[in-house]
Amino acid sequence: MAQYTLQPETIQRSLQRLLNQPIHHTFVYYLSLQQQSAIDKSSSNLPLPYQKFLESYFRIGNPGSSTPYFVPFTDSKENIEQELSIVQDEIYSLDPSTLPTSSPLMKIATVDTKDSEPKWELMKEHWKVASHELCSGNKVPIESLSAYLFRDYAFKTDNPSAVTVVRTFTNEFGYELGGKAFSHLYQTGDSNISEGCFEEYE
Repeated sequence: MAQYTLQPETIQRSLQRLLNQPIHHTFVYYLSLQQQSAIDKSSSNLPLPYQKFLESYFRIGNPGSSTPYFVPFTDSKENIEQELSIVQDEIYSLDPSTLPTSSPLMKIATVDTKDSEPKWELMKEHWKVASHELCSGNKVPIESLSAYLFRDYAFKTDNPSAVTVVRTFTNEFGYELGGKAFSHLYQTGDSNISEGCFEEYE
């Protein structure tokens, strides 16, 4: 079976769609909790290994770079470049367990900091709250998000398409494609990703 990677132009278009979408920057922590919940098969007593998560999906710079990660989430409609710069600094330096109670993330999950490693618990039907608090009630363009997260990934398939990248996302993050959580939070058909948007990986 062949392996394919996404073309740089496709990744750039996907990134631009994400930047045009109002998504609060703490959505990155929510994604990490969603993945951890799938790994642990539980919605409570969850660690939040956010540094490892950033390394896996958002690293763009070399080790030692002043901007090692790029998280393409902002709900600002003005001064987007300035806001994104602030987001990168905060994501890089902030422990999410120290977020104020007014943070949108804290309306989706609670954190127990009594032990040395904070433990998190996602609310029941947290995806509904996440849609409202983190995405302004809008659905996240999942083909674009998946393309950005897996921009360095080689997909093993004979027929690459948008479904290829979305299925990789659902497998990694514990969603059922077309399930109630997935359908409430994500929008499909947001890109023109097709076989021509991939190149064979050798």
